[in-house]
Order: sequence, then C-alpha cells, then structure tokens
Amino acid sequence: MKCQYCGGNLSLEAERCPHCGELNIHAQQHIKDMHRYQGAFESTQSHIYKVARNYSGITARAVIISALLILIVIFAIISAEMYSIKYGMREREAGRKAKQFREQLDEYLAEENYLAFSTFCDSYNISGYSDAFEEYRPIINASKQYTYLYRDIMQLYTADEDYIFESRLDSVGRGLEYFYKYMDDEEYSFGEAADTEETRQILAQMEESMRALLIVYCNITEEEALQLKEMSPAKRMVLLEESIQYEE
Repeated sequence: MKCQYCGGNLSLEAERCPHCGELNIHAQQHIKDMHRYQGAFESTQSHIYKVARNYSGITARAVIISALLILIVIFAIISAEMYSIKYGMREREAGRKAKQFREQLDEYLAEENYLAFSTFCDSYNISGYSDAFEEYRPIINASKQYTYLYRDIMQLYTADEDYIFESRLDSVGRGLEYFYKYMDDEEYSFGEAADTEETRQILAQMEESMRALLIVYCNITEEEALQLKEMSPAKRMVLLEESIQYEE
C-alpha cells in the first residue's frame, strides 16, 4: 500500500511510514482489530481448557469440537474483514491515481498486451463501473475472458490424463462462448461512455489476437477461426475436438 502523505511504499502492519515518519492510520485500525481478535481467541481457548477439565470422555470431546468450530468462525470473519480492508484500499488508490492508471491501461492496449491489462485491473479492483474508468468497461470484461481462455488453452498441453484433457477442452469451449458474449453483449459490456469506435477497434484487435492463439495452439485453420464466432457452442466444440488431439 502507499503512504497517504508521501506516496511511499509501506505495509499494512507498519505503524509509521518508513519514509516520512507519519502515522499509518490503516495500520492503527488493523493492529487494534488484531488485538481485539487475539483477545477473543485467547479467551475462548482458555474457556475450552477450563471446561474440558470438568468433563470427560465423549462430553469433553464434544465441547472441544464445538469450541474449535467457534474459533474457525472467528478466524473466517477476521479473514473476510482483512480482505474487505485491502479491497477498499486498492479501490481508493485507483481512484486517487486515476490519471496515472489510465495512462498505464492505454499503454497495455497500445501494446495489445491484454493479459497485462487484465492483471493490472484485477490488482487494483478496476471494474469499469466507476466514473474514472467507465469507458474501459467492455474492454475490462472482454480482457478477463481473454485471460481465462488463454489460461485454459495453455493448460491443454499440461494435461497428463485423458479425463483432465477432456475437462480442459470443455473449458476452452465454454471460455470461447463467454469471450464472444462479452465482446458484443451490450447488457454486459457497453454503456454510453464506452460505446465508441475506439473501443470497438480494441475489441476487434483482441478478437484477432484470440484467433491467432487458436490457430497456433488448437490446430484450426484461419478460415475456421473466422467462423468460430458465428458457430453454435455445440458445433464449436466438435471443431475443437476434431482439431486438438490428446497425446499421451
């Protein structure tokens, strides 16, 4: 995370910024919460031991199991709260640095590096539903599906069993269906701010990049790749199954 005073890097646990020495307000709340949860944990643990000494056999085991379940719930709540804190911090950082982040996103798009674009958006919880990034919404949605599909295609060649290969091949088929859906479906992708010629051109480039991947890794022809988008999901799967062969 970044210091709100000097912009230097610091951890959530750091009470003061190592660069400017200012107090880290997020760390103060974090430490306070952890102390509270640690106290709850120790209190519950002490109670377990006290009760366990007063019971024996099945009763003692039941009490211990119940108390451990309570501890699990407590730590699940802690984990959820910590994730929520980090999520909010990253989202606020994206809002503060919108201009800088937009420049970085544009650079990835100019390079046609859709994997890096999607990863950057995930890192800072950039969804396209905020005013600062609204025009990127269809590109963000499509790039996520591009990334999932790219991963599934690459994993085809690490399958060491027939059933794993079939499962991953099925994932590629479903991934293509979602990819094309998010490329065109206005309900999921486009809004007034995002429905521009530049956006449609970027999506067309992304689709062309995906066709190249399918030609190279899925052994389909250029003509078949051009027809994939208009095919039904069933026909698309038949083509993939005929083109990709599992090698033991």
